[in-house]
Amino acid sequence: MGGQARGRLKTAGDPVHKHQPDLRVGREVTFDEVIATLYARKINCGVATFWNAGITVWIGDGMNGRLAETTFSRHRMGEAAQWLVDEAARLYPKKAVR
Repeated sequence: MGGQARGRLKTAGDPVHKHQPDLRVGREVTFDEVIATLYARKINCGVATFWNAGITVWIGDGMNGRLAETTFSRHRMGEAAQWLVDEAARLYPKKAVR
């Protein structure tokens, strides 16, 4: 990068051993906190972006199928993490996502 300063990302930490944030309604969390929490609770999920087409998020996986999936426009990308929380709570009520 020719000596240019690079930004550093803040991460949620080690999702399996140390980090399981509270995802209850009304508490603000970051996107990576949502992913880390779902991972720690053994809920598979994913995210894909395509420039100018928005962000696609899903619950499930390629081997067992996607149980829920949606795409948010680039103007609504900020809603993707909450959608993951809501869908995980709907699909896995016993895992107490909320």
